[in-house]
Amino acid sequence: MANDIQAYASLSADVNKQRTDGSEEVVQGVVSEKLPELSLDTPDENIIKLLDKWESTWRDSPKKSEWEKQCKENEEYWLGQQFDTPKKLDKSRPMVDNLIFEVVETYLPQVTRRNPDPLVSLDNSETDDLGDADEVKERYVRKLKNKLSDVADKNTLRLKLKKGARHWAIYLIGVAKFGWDLDKMIPASRIVRPHKVILDPDSTIDEDGYTGEYIGEYRKLTASKLLALIEGDKEQEKKNKVIMDLVKDDNLGTDVQFQEWWTREYTCWRLGDTILIKKK
Repeated sequence: MANDIQAYASLSADVNKQRTDGSEEVVQGVVSEKLPELSLDTPDENIIKLLDKWESTWRDSPKKSEWEKQCKENEEYWLGQQFDTPKKLDKSRPMVDNLIFEVVETYLPQVTRRNPDPLVSLDNSETDDLGDADEVKERYVRKLKNKLSDVADKNTLRLKLKKGARHWAIYLIGVAKFGWDLDKMIPASRIVRPHKVILDPDSTIDEDGYTGEYIGEYRKLTASKLLALIEGDKEQEKKNKVIMDLVKDDNLGTDVQFQEWWTREYTCWRLGDTILIKKK
């Protein structure tokens, strides 16, 4: 039973976490909840239990409620709806200046007026004693920089950075996700709405970025794509039935929302009580 209780978590890393009472900084021994270590051999039912725990920890966290309260206030200021009285007096003409909108929308075009320049350089080991590089290698560096500039254009990177920066300014969090476009065979990026992510409430942001042990995201794909992605799985028939029971009557163009979870070493997709995919 000890082996079976191994669940989908990776909580052994010594990361920077901050608790409100400060006790973690001065005590010895266990300083977190006792949770099992992540393992791909974990039965799916135990993975579901741990994912439920992670989700409820974030959903019930005071930090989440405080964050959502601040997000709502910021958004209302951005929309010019920060006061009820003017709207009640004259709905056709706001009686307050929308300074938040003006500042944010003036700032964003300035910081995203051009794509970031790709930084590509040769390692010191690739140069001679005088610091000069072979011309062939230099040409390759220039070619790679130009290629990365093309990729940024194909990814409409400026528009995505503007969207992420707006989220950061209004919702206090900007989330960018990077991957690989299998159709175009180039790096891909997309901006995720902060309200669709599930965070570790004890995480912080330091020089290495997000320190949480896990992060979840509510994602949407059509039923046909989900079926294609689990093709060849040893439990494909069971998982196909779960998806088909949701969309009914072979409506494979229907969007299905599921959870995607990441730790430092593993990722999995969850749909209700079913683990669709789990991989290193």
